[in-house]
Amino acid sequence: MRICLTLPFEDDSRSASFALPYGMAVIASILRSKHPGAEIFFSNDEKMILQADEIYCSGLSESWDIVNMLAEKVVAHGKRFVVGGQHVTALPQTLKFGEIFSGPLEVIDKKWPNPLPDWSIFSEDQKNNAQYVVMTSRGCPFKCKFCSSSSFWRGYFPLPVDRVIQEITQVAALNAKEIVLFDDLFTADKRRLRQISERIVAEGLNSINYSCLIRADSCCPETLELLQKMNVKAMAFGAESGSDFILTAMNKKTSRHANQTCIDMLLDFGFTPVCSVIIGFPGESRKTLSDSLLFIEKNIASTLIEVYPVQPLPGTWLWDYFVEQFAPDLNNFDWKSLKIRGNTIDFETYRVLSNNCSAHELKQFLNIYECLLKQHHNIRTTFDRVKNVTNILKYKYFA
Repeated sequence: MRICLTLPFEDDSRSASFALPYGMAVIASILRSKHPGAEIFFSNDEKMILQADEIYCSGLSESWDIVNMLAEKVVAHGKRFVVGGQHVTALPQTLKFGEIFSGPLEVIDKKWPNPLPDWSIFSEDQKNNAQYVVMTSRGCPFKCKFCSSSSFWRGYFPLPVDRVIQEITQVAALNAKEIVLFDDLFTADKRRLRQISERIVAEGLNSINYSCLIRADSCCPETLELLQKMNVKAMAFGAESGSDFILTAMNKKTSRHANQTCIDMLLDFGFTPVCSVIIGFPGESRKTLSDSLLFIEKNIASTLIEVYPVQPLPGTWLWDYFVEQFAPDLNNFDWKSLKIRGNTIDFETYRVLSNNCSAHELKQFLNIYECLLKQHHNIRTTFDRVKNVTNILKYKYFA
């Protein structure tokens, strides 16, 4: 039996797949235990996909038309096509062909944790052009209204520390020089973080460069010292807004003050802070946009700040709000309109979710932001050096 795993994208996959898709490597291990002797591989090449006997697929909302077109071809060839992931779990009715797997394929039950990821499914070319990923937990203990992680995973599930070290050791054996710790929030548990940091140092795994996501309110000297000891070179957090009003509306449970304190502390420890700002959330107004702009102006000289117009992603509170406001026809929905690409967003199709600001005001904000970036070209140079961390923010937001 030949089994193909695939993760199609609408356009240039490099914009979203800076790292080897970790979930596919885990699923490959699960399938290998169920189908001993099967040939299991990863590909986005249609010809190779159609040569397989069974195909397991996931896809971002923005690429859902591509998923359905591929599904139609696979089913027409008489092959089994199984689709899982956050989009199809939230909106199973949007899959027109194939079988639906609802919820995480990595089922959280008495068998948890799953076998170690199987990185052999990727070709040498794929390995050479992407980063390795390790996930030390699933889900997130917070419930931000623009994110589907907590609803998809239905909780926060940290892996045992021994398992984390096993996984890092496995990747280290593949001669990885950098590892992306792809947890929604790597620093969620300070006690566990200390255990992981001490084990990494004790076993000599701190020769590898790491990057990770944090939260502003989890940033403290003790945490940063632990991250430094294990050789974390870059970290990012979601500031999301310079307005406390919008942060409350998002259920972010942080504040502008916490965001600023986090940036200042990262600078004190010698890190280049990286954070995201989301504009256009329901309740956004000229006043709240002005607050975010002031936050960016204050920090742009020292901090890599990525700005994204908000998108209502299926499985989130924001999607439910969008459906209530716009009543979209899901049979004819333009899934490409859910792309998140900052200033390249198509405002002709973009749906403004706040009644208190306009598309014109959002465009003005992005134009000012771009001008600020040009004025501080030194931070843009730094951006090129730590682009994987900014990709973490983008990918975790719309994955």
